[in-house]
Amino acid sequence: MGQAVVHSSSEIILFLIMLSCLPMTDVELLAACKEEFHRRLKVYHAWKMKNKKNQSAAGAGANKAQQQAPVRAPQALVQSGKN
Repeated sequence: MGQAVVHSSSEIILFLIMLSCLPMTDVELLAACKEEFHRRLKVYHAWKMKNKKNQSAAGAGANKAQQQAPVRAPQALVQSGKN
């Protein structure tokens, strides 16, 4: 009699993903990573410029504590990281 093999759900999902996708070549993977990097870089630079404009506009009447508050990441970047 054979014993039942127990796999975790993450192992099963990983196995199904590996079976369902055609393997990407290293060149395709590199191109996809490059494209995603540049997309995220654009989002970051747009957020940085928007944040800089907001700080300079609010800087005239704001006190030092408000100006030195930590800056949060843009919502678009946070959402793309969750997907």
